[in-house]
Amino acid sequence: MNQILINKLEQLILAAKKILVLTHQKPDGDALGSGLAFSEFLDTLGKANTFFALGPISSTADFLPGRTKVKSNFGEINLADFDLIAILDCGDLKQTGIEAELRALPPSTSILNIDHHQTNENFGAINIVNPESSSTAEIVFTLFEELNFPVSKNAATLLLTGLITDTANFSNPATTFASLEAAGKLLSRGAKLNEISTNVLKNKSLDVLKFWGTILSRLTENKELGVVTTIITKEDLELANLDEEALDGVTNFLNNLKGAKMVLVLKALEDGKIKGSFRTTTEGIDVSRLAKTFGGGGHAKAAGFTIPGKLVKIDGGWRIE
Repeated sequence: MNQILINKLEQLILAAKKILVLTHQKPDGDALGSGLAFSEFLDTLGKANTFFALGPISSTADFLPGRTKVKSNFGEINLADFDLIAILDCGDLKQTGIEAELRALPPSTSILNIDHHQTNENFGAINIVNPESSSTAEIVFTLFEELNFPVSKNAATLLLTGLITDTANFSNPATTFASLEAAGKLLSRGAKLNEISTNVLKNKSLDVLKFWGTILSRLTENKELGVVTTIITKEDLELANLDEEALDGVTNFLNNLKGAKMVLVLKALEDGKIKGSFRTTTEGIDVSRLAKTFGGGGHAKAAGFTIPGKLVKIDGGWRIE
């Protein structure tokens, strides 16, 4: 990591009086793990800080050390109170869910951008962005090593949660020697692997898996393009009497399909919009470029977008209108 950048980061943090740690809305394990670990780092430095992530937040994250520190209602914070905003795991300001409010901040409020998305827009005064890293948690851990910050057992658990989340338990293309080496070091520092596995990987109820069966029954394949698609309607969750948490992991699960070059999951949202999620393990395919054409972004192998429209059933499948 660039030493000049590290020095600038230290100066920015030390000069700040009150810091907001911010990540994307509906945060996953990497967003929460890296954000909470960074918040603990600021605590150790004696820096007043608040961690905010626009909710809802999955109950599967309740085991994370420091989880109760996370504020998820925007009414609980006042951006004007902070002179530094550290934004983690966001490719752009839109992902925070409070883009307009952030853009309205005065120039005196600095933004620190720490992320691993290939489509990151480098929106910070300081940008620590590395698309080669498996996760933001891996970048934060590397940063801690550069700063000689002693990683506690709690921070190790948080960061390993981020690594396991974004590598799908070290099974997807984001897995590298560096991510495995970081995981080993975190384990040596006391990360609770069994606790992480139980809450992150083994957290699906019978009702949720039956619901997944409905989604899987709609799989269609475009053999010419090698794309497999499925859809989730607004009524699906209501009929199953489940909440949004039931969808956690289904797109990554479909990435295990043999023979598919790419997977696309389309979900109808309440506000007349459709959320699309791309996944691929195929060499040479960069789904972040596809997502960006629809105004989204992400990683080369995992990306998403949101567009206006509705899902309409037609003979042999579905279309967007």
